[in-house]
Amino acid sequence: MLSEEKAIKVILEGTVSNTGQEFFDALAKTMSSALGYSHAWITEIVDTYHLHTMALFANGKRKENSIYDMRGTPCEPVIVEMSVEHHADNVQKIYPFDKSLSEFGARSYLGVPMVGCKGDIVGHLALLDEKPTQSEAHGLSVLKIFASRAGAELERIYAERQVKMQQELTQKILDTAMDCIITLDTNLKIRTINQSVVKQFDGKDISKNNPNFSSFIDHVSTKKLQGAINLLLSKENTEDHIWLPDSLKLIKKNGKDIIADVTVSLIEKKQDSIIVISFRDVNERIEGLKRIESLRLEQQYLKEEL
Repeated sequence: MLSEEKAIKVILEGTVSNTGQEFFDALAKTMSSALGYSHAWITEIVDTYHLHTMALFANGKRKENSIYDMRGTPCEPVIVEMSVEHHADNVQKIYPFDKSLSEFGARSYLGVPMVGCKGDIVGHLALLDEKPTQSEAHGLSVLKIFASRAGAELERIYAERQVKMQQELTQKILDTAMDCIITLDTNLKIRTINQSVVKQFDGKDISKNNPNFSSFIDHVSTKKLQGAINLLLSKENTEDHIWLPDSLKLIKKNGKDIIADVTVSLIEKKQDSIIVISFRDVNERIEGLKRIESLRLEQQYLKEEL
């Protein structure tokens, strides 16, 4: 068991380069060894009565994470009352209905709440040992420090999950659109496409490996598209989109080119701006106009003959 000052240093060194699951694993493992406890775990709240272990270490070995009912356990007051729970000995007598305590052979327990940036409880850090500990909670200040760090990391993960869910929802919506929609960076590198683009290119995912969109359009179209993007990014511009009628010529491997109306839009004018282009094949419309013109000329010829 290290002094609190040395324990902080050891835990910092063991977790400084980690994020996500690796961070929680490293934190639980180093907390256990540095503070001299046989068991250490970190949880997140699932619902009113249940916690999910983000990381669990027993005698230096990582254990499988699980969901458990916190009612009747020393973890309950930590979560419900947002308070420190410390028992230097006899924790099984105080919580006789917690079967896991007897399974672990627990005698002592120390738990602190993990509080989010808005002051709400998000989980907790806990230590447990098979022998009694000091009457004063050794390592309490250490746990409080890293509970704050763990709470921030957990909220970062939640935010990351939310962004991912939003992206997936947005992609599903885009995939229902009839128009082809492609997102690019300002250098025309493809970021995402919708299903209409896949269909337009005969089932091929042209976004694979993020190629440059210029490889799918002719030189003139590339110049027009880059010009529109430069205009949208210019300080003088006040518009958020530009329409380029009959301006995009897409080159397909089967030799059948596509002429398309294209709308070029800008999402946030900054260094890493996202460009959205939406287009629709106008070949059929052009062929229809040619047919109408042909019929008109044929009709005019017949009138002249009469």
